[in-house]
Amino acid sequence: MGCRCPQLEQAITCSGGEKKLLLVLNKIDLVPKENLEKWLNYLKKEFPTVAFKSATLLKDRNMETLSRRRTRIDLSRHTESFGSGCLMKLLQEYGRTQNKAIQVGLVGFPNVGKSSIINSIKKDRVCDVGPARGVTKSMQVVRIDKQMRILDSPSIVADPTNSAVTLALRSIIHTGELCSVNMIKAVDAILNHCNKQQVMMFYSIPDFKNTEELLSLLAQKRGMLKKGGVPDIENTAKSLLCDWTGAKISYHSEPPASRIVPPYLTEDKIAEMQRGFNLKKLEEGNSSTVQALKYPSPASSIVFQSAGMTNGKIVKNKVVEEEESEWEDLETSHEDEDFMETDDDQDSIEEEKEENNVKEDGRTQMTGNAELGMGQTGRADSENEIAENELGNSLPLSLDKTAGEDDAYDFNTDYM
Repeated sequence: MGCRCPQLEQAITCSGGEKKLLLVLNKIDLVPKENLEKWLNYLKKEFPTVAFKSATLLKDRNMETLSRRRTRIDLSRHTESFGSGCLMKLLQEYGRTQNKAIQVGLVGFPNVGKSSIINSIKKDRVCDVGPARGVTKSMQVVRIDKQMRILDSPSIVADPTNSAVTLALRSIIHTGELCSVNMIKAVDAILNHCNKQQVMMFYSIPDFKNTEELLSLLAQKRGMLKKGGVPDIENTAKSLLCDWTGAKISYHSEPPASRIVPPYLTEDKIAEMQRGFNLKKLEEGNSSTVQALKYPSPASSIVFQSAGMTNGKIVKNKVVEEEESEWEDLETSHEDEDFMETDDDQDSIEEEKEENNVKEDGRTQMTGNAELGMGQTGRADSENEIAENELGNSLPLSLDKTAGEDDAYDFNTDYM
């Protein structure tokens, strides 16, 4: 529940256009199977929800290193994605019902796996990913096929008025930018929402009275000591925060006992968001995904008390429609490479024409040389166009939004 942003949902559902809101429940392999099924049943009553597990080591150098060492680590858990086929079919069928190409925007808080979802769909590492928060700095358009392209976007900025535990898990501030006092407060906020016995079992440490004592015990266990054997509390706190914001710890929260519908989600809005999607096939696809994965046992997963939805900083500005050429400049395709290969082939054809024309009479040779000159002029124009396109790609566009900018998203842009 903490990964949902009410301001974002309200901006999309109340936009008045043809935008749809689709939930992707990512990292499903980190929670018990029973908990996953409960959340799918809870969320599908509001929005179409897809169960998903990204391929985190797709075409990564680490895979080559591990294979050279001949380790016995099972990489199938990291190299395979689950739910990508179901998501693609759902979007493609929706696009066919609209009889037009669709644009899909992936938005969410830091470290929820937005870029990894795109990499899993493309089966290639087209977007930068990493365990740190805020890896994606600007918007990137990825073409999936002729009828669909996906927009990868920077993370939503969490509102400072959120609770301490929410800011500790959803804030885009890196641990290196936090002082030791703030890091200890963030760790303390997380521990206050967990079962103490489960935390002790996971870290294999004895009972502790407070957060400082836990960090001291954990520092001694991990060998994180300063001169004289003094526990390095600051770096230990950083390490623990990375455990919780990354994929090292398996923890889960239970869905609310009673369904609380936000005021912007009326029955008509829910029906409107679900219209156009094949919900029956979505249910079958989610069922296949759930059955195909291995899950942690409920005893090994830490029960976490959720603080509810996370408020985000949303600023609505006047929308400036972008030219089609600007969208194409953002696309991560290989069209330029294909164009260069075609241009090289054209050069070979022109050279063959020149050799053949030399063997003919003077008149034919002059004609051939004239045609060759026109071909060279055409190539020069093409090279100028390529240079102009490269210059255009190097210029910053108004679509690019960095994580540190004050103005957040404008959800009035025309993507789903």
